[in-house]
Amino acid sequence: MLVTDIDGIRREVQGIVNTFDGKYIKSSMENTQGLMPSEFVEVPCIPEGATGECVAWYFMDRVTEILRKLGINDVTEAQVIVCDSPINCFEAKSS
Repeated sequence: MLVTDIDGIRREVQGIVNTFDGKYIKSSMENTQGLMPSEFVEVPCIPEGATGECVAWYFMDRVTEILRKLGINDVTEAQVIVCDSPINCFEAKSS
């Protein structure tokens, strides 16, 4: 049985979302194009640039880290869906 404060998890996850707000999302191989470190988020991805798939997996990894930090190690399934338009979505799913 797992008992946890869902609001605490929600705050932590919202913190991840907030790191993307108003920032350029770049791949780790992409030039910063003169941006200051506070102006972009670096996501491991292909050299040509960050994709929705890369952002979904990055987000999934961060959420998994949060859960582990909170002592939740036995999550059997997690899902992140990233959409860059109403018809173009990518799903990162672990099970």
